[in-house]
Amino acid sequence: MESLATVLRRIPLFADLPPGGLAKIIADLREERHSQGTAICYEGDEASDFYIVKSGEVEVLVNRGGNQREVVAINGPSEWFGERALFSESSRSATVIARTDVELWRLTKEKFEGLIEE
Repeated sequence: MESLATVLRRIPLFADLPPGGLAKIIADLREERHSQGTAICYEGDEASDFYIVKSGEVEVLVNRGGNQREVVAINGPSEWFGERALFSESSRSATVIARTDVELWRLTKEKFEGLIEE
């Protein structure tokens, strides 16, 4: 398994952070677990967290009208979602559901903004 620092360096928004900034991101990440089938976030909800998949898989679904949902991505270990939450006041553009039991690292928008302000 890759180190968290290595994973973060591959995410474009963290790639150029100095080592101290990267260490602060790592310190602010919180681990959470979700059982298969659990919704992690819903399309239309306030976007306030960024996630990195530690283990397992999530499905990213968008509404296509009526009750039709389309899977637009499956994210596995070292992949991420929710980055728009860090830069805008927009709502979630997709629903994300745990495809398997999943472990995630979560970074809140507030923690990210605090790092940027520094």
